[in-house]
Amino acid sequence: MFLRYLYNELVDLNLVCNQREVGKYLNKTRSYLSSALSKNRDVSVSSLLYLTAKLDEIEESTTEVLTTERDAAEKQALIEGLESIKDLNNKCWEKIWEKTLTEK
Repeated sequence: MFLRYLYNELVDLNLVCNQREVGKYLNKTRSYLSSALSKNRDVSVSSLLYLTAKLDEIEESTTEVLTTERDAAEKQALIEGLESIKDLNNKCWEKIWEKTLTEK
């Protein structure tokens, strides 16, 4: 289920620490993730679009931080995080297109 994948990726990126924090990245309530998972519902296109906008904001701010003076290790960690954010954003867009093309 893509929703569980999203949660795991957001945790890996240190954007959320628990299930209750996921809602703010999907424009949903704090209980959204646990409720959706218990009902076996996947994430909606509108929530994915909201998430991609949030990821774009994070990507932009991370890119700005990279322009400031940083030591090599810190800069490398930021670059790796930025690549992971871009990868997640791309996967979200793939899912959006998949859902859009299969909906009737």
